[in-house]
Parts: sequence; C-alpha cells; structure tokens
Amino acid sequence: MINFIFSLMVGPHPISMGSAYNAYAERVDGIFFNPSAASMASRVMIGGFYSQVGYYGGGIVIPNRFISIGLAGSIDTTRNGMIYGVLARNFSGFNIGLGIQYPYTSDTSSNKNSKFHIYSGFSFYFSDYFMFGFTAENLDTPNALSLRFGIQLANYPLPVIGRNLTMTMDLNSTFARNVKSQDLASIGFEMNPFYPLFLRFGYNYNPNDSIMKHKIPAGLGLIYVYNTVDILGDISVNDIKAESKNKIWTFGLTVKFFGHTVWAESSPKIIEVLPEAEASVTKICFRYILPSKVSRWTFNITNRWGKIYKTYWGDGPPPSECIYWHVVDEEGKYVGKGVYYYDFIVKTEDGKIYKRRGGLVNVKKGVKGI
Repeated sequence: MINFIFSLMVGPHPISMGSAYNAYAERVDGIFFNPSAASMASRVMIGGFYSQVGYYGGGIVIPNRFISIGLAGSIDTTRNGMIYGVLARNFSGFNIGLGIQYPYTSDTSSNKNSKFHIYSGFSFYFSDYFMFGFTAENLDTPNALSLRFGIQLANYPLPVIGRNLTMTMDLNSTFARNVKSQDLASIGFEMNPFYPLFLRFGYNYNPNDSIMKHKIPAGLGLIYVYNTVDILGDISVNDIKAESKNKIWTFGLTVKFFGHTVWAESSPKIIEVLPEAEASVTKICFRYILPSKVSRWTFNITNRWGKIYKTYWGDGPPPSECIYWHVVDEEGKYVGKGVYYYDFIVKTEDGKIYKRRGGLVNVKKGVKGI
C-alpha cells in the first residue's frame, strides 16, 4: 500500500501521536492522512520538518470559506518521496476533501512509470469536543483500495490531582482489499501540563512488522503566541522503549497566521498588588477575525497548569467593550501572585470552533490572606 509506506515520512507531531491523525488538522502534514484537513484548518499554515534518519518535508495549507488548498510533500536523502495536493470544502462543520498522491523517485525510468493516486476524505464534529474522520485511498486502483477512519476527543478538560489538563485522543485503523493486509491500530494523547509546554505520547500496533510490532512514540511541543501569529515547535522520538541506536528523533516548526482567529489583549501586563491597597485591575479586550457570526463564546482565566479561576461566557458575540478583571476568582477572593493565562473559545453559526490560549497578566505581589 503506497500511502502506508510514505505516510511514515511525516513530522514530529503525528509521530508522537502514534500516527493516529485521520481526524487531526493542526499541522501541515494533516493532509497526508486526510485531504479534508485543509478545510478543518482555521488559518494559513506553513510548516517544515526534518528526521534524524534523513528525510524532510513540509508544505502550506490555505483555508478558505469557498475552497481550501493544501500542498505538501516529503522526501529522503535518496530523493524518494511523495507529493500531496488537495482541495477541500467546509459545509457548516462537515468537511470534505479530494486529493492526489504522487510518488517521486530518483530513478528516472521509474518516474516515467509513476502515476498519480487519488484519495478522498471527510470529517465532521459530533460536538464541541468530538470529531470523526474517514479517508479512502487509491480510488483509482480498486484492488488496492484502502479505508481508514479516526476519532478525536479534543481539548477536553481532565481533572488530574486537582488540576485541569487537556487530553486529545485519536484512533485509526487501516484496511485493504485484495492485497496483503496492513491493518494498523494506534492511539495518541496530548496533554498541556503547563503553558506553553505540551506533552504527547502514543501507541502504534502493526501486526505486519515482526521486529517492531508495538511502538510507543512520544514528543514535546512548545507554542509562542504573538497577537495574530502562532509559532509551534515540535520534537518526537519514534519509540521510547527502543535501544538508543534505534531511536529516531524528528523536529518540526509550524507558523500560523492570517485567516480566522480569536485572541485577547490585556493592559497592563504586570500588576503589583500591595497588602494595604485594593487589587490592581487589568483591562481585557476581545479580538476576533471570523468567517461568520458568533453563536457562543467562553473566556477562561487560568494559571500555567490550566486551573480555572474565572470564567466569562455568553451567547452571541463577545462584548465589544473591554472588561476589567480585579485578579479575583469566582468567589471574589484574590488569586495571588503568579502568571495568568487565558483560554478563549468561540463557536460560530456555521459550526466551527476557534480556540486560543495566551498570556494574560503577571501578578507580582500578593495581598493579605493569600
């Protein structure tokens, strides 16, 4: 199966998630797994990656309300690789895509015999957290037809030791018809123990690989947010239980910009609270660039570990006027010194969900009773 061979040449994010990526869209190489990922992306994405074993790749995804475009590829040091091109469309939360896969080799004579392969896929939200993805590959070669599906439980708050962590889970399996089976099963998790660090690990089961039938990949991610630009860095290892000489490290960088997004701005960024005085105040202003009207919004103020201190929410668009936070929790108690962050979640009338996490304010001193 052509795609199984080349889909291994991906960036660190899908590797660390066990290649359970059929319902994921946060990196450029999401279109390697599901062409509808181009329309799931909320912003323009440019990404690149490099693997210790000598392959590299990258691409660009340009989401658009009418038609989204994705172009990406990977290649190794022997100049063997795969090129992907997709077109996708969003229909009120239901995403559908059609793409081509073109194998490229350094052998000129082999390239003459290479042909495009067609693959298609769709994805949709069951709820704010749950997504389903489905892909059919080699549509032009019925005897080698491959079907793959995945589910994703995204950004779900999970209380752990009194703290809220975020867990992302995705499952997929691959089937083939009239060819030797290469069924796969994989699962991946992504957690945010404290901003801006992300921890990932997965499990990949391949019954056709007698040497590495079971693999446990893992990885780290960092995100830097500046106004409307997101910079994401990722690193992964293919199998944490493998011997050191068999461990393969992969590195990647993704930049998101333009397009649709939500974010918040606060002023001042540093607050000094004196014991004898009332708490200082930071002004929070909501910003967003969205393709349709807002149906619901939520704004959480958290610490670095994700514990929520204050929540603002409402139906319809966020308030056009800025709000003021007096560094108190829901019970009116001062939150204490430390760095505080925000989670801004917006759902539009066409069913899409936009999320952003960023720095809010640094409280330098506590007050009496903290």
